[in-house]
Amino acid sequence: MLVYQREENADIICFLGKMGVYYSIVKIKKEKKEFMKNSVNIPSSVKDIKNAIARRITILAERQTKLAKSRKNSLRASRQLQVNATRQQITELRNALAIAIEEKKHQEAKAFVASLASVRTDWENGLFD
Repeated sequence: MLVYQREENADIICFLGKMGVYYSIVKIKKEKKEFMKNSVNIPSSVKDIKNAIARRITILAERQTKLAKSRKNSLRASRQLQVNATRQQITELRNALAIAIEEKKHQEAKAFVASLASVRTDWENGLFD
């Protein structure tokens, strides 16, 4: 007699035989941990992010041509996964680029305000009356 039992971290099959009960652990499931939020390394500067996007676009074009030439279903499936992953990486890099551009504008605005600090103190002291 075969009994299937599902526990929290493993799938266990119990074999009930004439000599006793035998347990067999079929598959141990690990909890899904999120080590990286992004599937691609995001550079720190805007220029490097733009270069990474360009590189990923060329990789995407190469993978799409390989996918178009594939005839075996197993190859087509794996190459489709590669194309989908590359598209996701391009999307993540574009989002990171938008965030980096906003951060750069914010830093430039802060630097401009900091450069006007001496003029502000003069204004507050009444030099421009």
